[in-house]
Parts: sequence; structure tokens; C-alpha cells
Amino acid sequence: MEKVKEELKNELKKEYKLAWENFSEDDKKQMFAYGERYRKFISDNKTERECVISLVETAKKHGYKDINEVEWRQTLQAPGSKQLREGGDGEVLGEPFRSADPQTSRAHGD
Repeated sequence: MEKVKEELKNELKKEYKLAWENFSEDDKKQMFAYGERYRKFISDNKTERECVISLVETAKKHGYKDINEVEWRQTLQAPGSKQLREGGDGEVLGEPFRSADPQTSRAHGD
């Protein structure tokens, strides 16, 4: 009877595998690198204002143009152009211009 109970217990026992065990070493390296970049960003930018300034600088390095600094009709309406706008409450909006389907990325500092 004990043997049957033990077999049933083992059969019904659910073993959980950690998600971490499914990642390759390369995946783990990439995750740690991402975490380190995030840690550095948070350490370097202590306030919402500093975060917004850093995000805007990074976006400009990646080809985004501030809609307040360029000729709107000429530069930003070309397909594939990148738009950047700071919101009034610590928000940064980035949008690659697509004639039919704009895709917006938002970042908020709080």
C-alpha cells in the first residue's frame, strides 16, 4: 500500500522548471548587458528631468528630429522620417512617419 501511495504521489507531483534554465548562455549575457545599461541609465539620471534630457539626446543620435526644430512639411512628412517631441509632463514621444499607419513609442519618466 505504501508503495502505491508513493508511486501515485510521484505521478501527481508537479515539478516546476525555472524559466532561467531555458535560456542559452548568449541570451543570459544579453539580459545581463541590458540590465547593466538600465542600471547605468538610472544611476546617471536621478530625476525625471534628467531622464527626459537623456532620452531626447539618445533619440537624436538615432536619427529622430525634434518637430520644433525642423521644417515640418519638408522633413517630417517623408516616409521613414523620425519624429521626436517632448511632452509637457516628462513624456517623450518618438514616431517614425508612415503615411497610413504611424507607430508611436512613448516614454514617461515617473
